[in-house]
Amino acid sequence: MRGPEVDVIDWAHQAQLAPTKVTAYKSIVKYHAEYRLWPDNHADCLMVMP
Repeated sequence: MRGPEVDVIDWAHQAQLAPTKVTAYKSIVKYHAEYRLWPDNHADCLMVMP
């Protein structure tokens, strides 16, 4: 998914999903982040808050 990180996190919370950040890095051109959505929101780490 592409878009501003805040918008993606807000969308996930509106859909009652709890995303967790897996990786994040910045290239010369842009910022990249990988998030994981867990079945039944049973994550093994803290979720990302807006």
